[in-house]
Amino acid sequence: MLTNELIVGEGAKLEAGKIFMYANDSLTIEKDVKINSLIDNECHVRDTAYDLYKCTSEDNLIANDATTLEFDTLISFYNEQFDITDTSDSTYARHARDLAHYIMNKWNIYILTLGSLEVTGSYIQGPRIGLCASDVNVYDSDIDASW
Repeated sequence: MLTNELIVGEGAKLEAGKIFMYANDSLTIEKDVKINSLIDNECHVRDTAYDLYKCTSEDNLIANDATTLEFDTLISFYNEQFDITDTSDSTYARHARDLAHYIMNKWNIYILTLGSLEVTGSYIQGPRIGLCASDVNVYDSDIDASW
């Protein structure tokens, strides 16, 4: 799901193997929403190179004197993180939809917004769950990555 502003309405149920949500402005998950990855586990005990996507780094935020995530910085950091320098490479990210390639490689549920993320009275379950936003507020919710 990719949009400018995303609201997952009260009582909604989302189930899939992999779930990627992206919003340019804000992302709200309302009361009694259930988001569930249908994948039981993502065990990589023997794998020492996890290649897990990170939306940014503390160094990146400090270098750019940023308190919020910026789209250009996010895209640049993604390409740098996965060493994608050739703009003709099909995995080179230019748009939000391009981020899904490596994000969903190792994450089961990834919720990303450049603005605020608000989760109220909801349940998110999967083996690997990533949340990234300029401002995160979680109220009366369960985020369960114990699979």
